[in-house]
Amino acid sequence: MNTEHIPHSESGNNQQAEAKRRRLMALLTRAKISDDARHDLVYAWTNGRTSSSRDLLPQELTDLVWKFENHFDAPAVDLYLEAERKRLRSIVLKIATETGIKEPNDFIKFNRFMMEYSILKKELHKYTLEELHPLVRQFRGIETNFKNSASHPGTKAWFASNGLPTITNN
Repeated sequence: MNTEHIPHSESGNNQQAEAKRRRLMALLTRAKISDDARHDLVYAWTNGRTSSSRDLLPQELTDLVWKFENHFDAPAVDLYLEAERKRLRSIVLKIATETGIKEPNDFIKFNRFMMEYSILKKELHKYTLEELHPLVRQFRGIETNFKNSASHPGTKAWFASNGLPTITNN
């Protein structure tokens, strides 16, 4: 990098950040974290903002280096990533239940919905960590639309939100 046009303090900050990133990469290698797991970890750590360690904010980088220097190993990373996947799946399931897409204790209707209408047209358990973030966004949109519709008496959402059976046209 050419540093002649960069103020000295900014150049120093960039060098420190790069040194810290290299330290993180060394720690990840020593912990035997695969490239895929590394990208998933960064993606989860930044809450879906990026999967590249080059785009980590200074505090995120500092926190990750600290974690790995304090015994955050491959099994811990696997547990962390699985916990993040479960957290995102639970958001989807909660919204699906609240909006009537999923019935309690019945996944048949929900799986049919996922295969037909979800963004990637596959079952929830098949979504990767990176794919779950857009899915959660889709379900947040469904939730917003449901709440807006539920405020209008006579709509299907209004009946569902008030625990009433839908009127049929027989």
